Amino acid sequence: MSQEYRGVWVFLERRGDEVIEPSLEVLGKARELADRYGDNVAGVLMGAKNLEIQAETAIKYGADVVYIVEDP
Repeated sequence: MSQEYRGVWVFLERRGDEVIEPSLEVLGKARELADRYGDNVAGVLMGAKNLEIQAETAIKYGADVVYIVEDP
């Protein structure tokens, strides 16, 4: 396995102003895998508003970092 590509990334699907439950469940499993292999978990959020609150939720569910892609 290449050492250049590390970590577990999860695309976080939203409905309205909330991350949907299946995405949070996948985030929890990603955390388990990352812990097993000594990696980090990154969440990716896309949208236009209230993403900071959703990023905080993702961190509570196991993300080490959340990348926010905003639509202007």
